Amino acid sequence: MTGKIGMLAAIVAVGATVAVGVAHGYLTNRWGQRADLQTLGKSVDRIPMEFGPWKAAKSTPFPEDTARILRCAGSVDRVYVNQVTGEQMQVSLLIGPPGPASVHTPEICYSSRNYELVGETKRFDVSVAQGTANQGIAQFRRVKMNSRSNPADSQIVCYAWNQGAGWEAPDDPRWHFGGAPFVYKIQVAANRTGAAAGGDKSDDKPVTLFLQDFIPVLARSLEFQS
Repeated sequence: MTGKIGMLAAIVAVGATVAVGVAHGYLTNRWGQRADLQTLGKSVDRIPMEFGPWKAAKSTPFPEDTARILRCAGSVDRVYVNQVTGEQMQVSLLIGPPGPASVHTPEICYSSRNYELVGETKRFDVSVAQGTANQGIAQFRRVKMNSRSNPADSQIVCYAWNQGAGWEAPDDPRWHFGGAPFVYKIQVAANRTGAAAGGDKSDDKPVTLFLQDFIPVLARSLEFQS
């Protein structure tokens, strides 16, 4: 009897190990990107260079090493400039497997670039056009980062994820999106030190206004709800 119990325990343990391995494989895209992900990756090319008062002054794909780490199927890195106020927004957007896209947050990435977190990461809502996902609300996280070498250099960074039906900012994105075949991630950064003369250097209102303009554009370009 004892032997049978020991054998059963071993079988259960092996089964659990295999299940964890399979789940991890899907999270990290270990077995290669799926065909639908490759197709969706091309959709980022449809994001316009100009909309409303915003015009892209610079547009590049992610660096090769960054794209490899994040296993991007598609990505874009742009600087949009408001033609009226002069405000600049650094926009990074990617589509890929949920694992890598979930764990590489600004709190980690900016820390490796000589920045430090100021205060706590906060969640905030952005009101978008009615009739969209989340009842007209897009959820984002917001962090403030200061340069270690130049404390006057301040960055406000907002970011969120999307499975194709609304921007979200869950507490544990890795597990929240773990069962998804793909996820979009957006990150918008504003350098408040160099804000335009007409801009507000003290808060993140310009970022919010940009997102209110940009989120509907993304929904149309990527063919999902805001």
